[in-house]
Amino acid sequence: MADNENNDHNEKLIARLTDRLAGDPELQADVARELQTHLEDAEDEFREAGLDEEEAQNEAVKALGDPEDISRQLFQANRTRMRFRAVVRWAASLALLPAAIGVVVFVVAAPWTPWNMPVIPQPWFTSIPRAWTRSLTEEQVFILQGDPQAKDYVARARSISDRWPDDPIYYGDYFVTAQGKFHRKDEKLPLDLWNERMALAEKGEKVDPDNAFYNFVKAAWLINASCTLEDDPSRTIESMNTNGEIKPDSLYTITITDPAGFQQGLKELHRGLQKPFYSSRTVDMLELRMSFLPPPRSMTDIISRITMQVSTLLPSLSDFRTLGKALGAYAVDLAEQGNPTAVKVARSEEQMADMIGAKSGTIIEILVAMAIRQNALANLELVGKELQKPALSKEAFQQRREQEELWRGLRNGNPLSVEELRHAGMFWTILTPAIAGYHVDFEPIRTVECFVVLEVALLLLLVGMVILSCGFGLVVLIWAIFCRRSTDKPILLFVGWRRIGKIVQVSIVIPLVAFGLYVIWQIYRSDAYGLNFTLGRWTVELVLLLCGVFALLLSMSYRAIRLRCLEVGLATPPSITRRKRIGFLIATGLILLVCGIYIVGWWAGPLRLDYLKGRYWIPPFAFVSALIGESGASSSPKFLIETFLAIVVLFFFVVWFLSEGVELFRRGRKGFRRTFIRSAMPILCAAVIVMGLALGGLLSLGERCAARRVTGSAAMSIQGEIERSDFRLLREKFIQWRQEDGK
Repeated sequence: MADNENNDHNEKLIARLTDRLAGDPELQADVARELQTHLEDAEDEFREAGLDEEEAQNEAVKALGDPEDISRQLFQANRTRMRFRAVVRWAASLALLPAAIGVVVFVVAAPWTPWNMPVIPQPWFTSIPRAWTRSLTEEQVFILQGDPQAKDYVARARSISDRWPDDPIYYGDYFVTAQGKFHRKDEKLPLDLWNERMALAEKGEKVDPDNAFYNFVKAAWLINASCTLEDDPSRTIESMNTNGEIKPDSLYTITITDPAGFQQGLKELHRGLQKPFYSSRTVDMLELRMSFLPPPRSMTDIISRITMQVSTLLPSLSDFRTLGKALGAYAVDLAEQGNPTAVKVARSEEQMADMIGAKSGTIIEILVAMAIRQNALANLELVGKELQKPALSKEAFQQRREQEELWRGLRNGNPLSVEELRHAGMFWTILTPAIAGYHVDFEPIRTVECFVVLEVALLLLLVGMVILSCGFGLVVLIWAIFCRRSTDKPILLFVGWRRIGKIVQVSIVIPLVAFGLYVIWQIYRSDAYGLNFTLGRWTVELVLLLCGVFALLLSMSYRAIRLRCLEVGLATPPSITRRKRIGFLIATGLILLVCGIYIVGWWAGPLRLDYLKGRYWIPPFAFVSALIGESGASSSPKFLIETFLAIVVLFFFVVWFLSEGVELFRRGRKGFRRTFIRSAMPILCAAVIVMGLALGGLLSLGERCAARRVTGSAAMSIQGEIERSDFRLLREKFIQWRQEDGK
């Protein structure tokens, strides 16, 4: 009883001495703890001198000095310190959480980040990155996007041509883009639009007089508008498919509805055949624009370039195919009438195909040229039979078989194998065409994808920590509003730089640096696999990493705040012994053991799951296919192992987090709970800021360095599809046929 009275007396005295420090509760608690220790040491000395408890206490108080003087001296000594600490606390309270939120928003909204891509695809010219135009001249910017005030792509293309009216490339680009205005499916074009379209073609021929493109276009318009085509079962030939099977194919019969227009179209065709070359100019314009662009800086930049390339228009190709069918059918009609002009008409279709194929800039162009030539040779074979010219018919048949064998060889060549595609990554696995001889340098984009995944993982970690910080801040705000008169007010404690350094080192630096070295080792090795093959393993590893960092950060923050509370004399709950946590420790060990076995087994080979049974299978697609019950995703449920492991790890982390929260509210006193929540919030916010700026900067730098290497054979290049594949052999053949046509 005497000890309790003495303690109460000392507490009241210390409260009186430190009353002027109440504006800084942590400092007040620190000073009170020092005074308490000083009084206890003094009492011990007086008791050792032979005084009883009451006398020792009284003498210790007298030795301390006048309470008013001590209170005043303590205040004077700590006044500056209190002001500084008040400013720091105010800044931490007001700035840390908004700053953490700002870092996350900056990471999300930064223009180079992968999640900044628009959800709804937009025309490339409406969203040109500023990085593209920053180093360009005014003329280059204008060529790249046209007049920014123009309302649509056609108007922008026209603005470029109007500025340089004599340039055939700019006018060709405008001419091709303008054709969308005149397309009327199954409808006859009104006379005013017909005249406008023909005027555009006439002007194009004046701007580019040596180019057969505009003559072919006019011929296609005139002839296609002057006749109708139908399948004719009486006109059949035997064709070889890519499997080497011979099957009958029917050709077409023609009904001429406007003989004058049809003949005018034939004249335009023959005018074009006399010109030295054919080019739609769209690929030339694309190459010119691409030459202006600086090296890519991110996945977003790469996708923007692809969007720019795939928007390249080639609208006249379907007209050319119809033109070829009409010419062939007309040639057979002439041959059936015994008119030798039929040979010239059929040859003109062949020559047109050779001109298009010899200057093809894209695979689609060369495929159309091959189809037209195949149709021309088939009709020429029938023409030879009708005109009683077996040599002509035989020659046409042999050339057609030669072309079919060439095409069969191209289609049945050796495209990228499944083993090669394992190193391709998501992007190239989906977009690489199944073309023989197609050569791609997978590494740069594959590496960019890895950095993108790491950026997304970092974002998830930061968002989770910010959400928890906002929750803590909301709880503190509610207490401040509704519990103003409570004696258990939360104290914002500073745990000390040494403890903060330890928290950062153990919970952030060590795991992230270790994982970073592991990532660098696997993505920069010579036989690195792509995410299309490793995404499942990456998912398990990243979930383990993020949950581990979050758990370590919270655990070490709790421990540091609890020790700080003990230092300043605040009531704290007893620590939880390992014995009471044996269940969680065993479960944690088992989960880590199973995940470790899986990761080691993956690298060793037995647990390396292959999703590339089909050409485009990647883990998310296989998982979705299994969920909806489709066959072919996998012959066994093994591919679910990675998803299951990731879900188990995440579920266990959530259970641990909730159980720790329940334990805190069950065992901790109100004052400690509130102090912990208020003191943990700035630690979490500071961690978000540090990781967001440091790791976000490093990851964006890594993505940028990899993206800059996406050039040449590493870039998606529509205009380079032929050169990087065996289709170059077909174009070389077209060049040979074109030379033979000129003899």
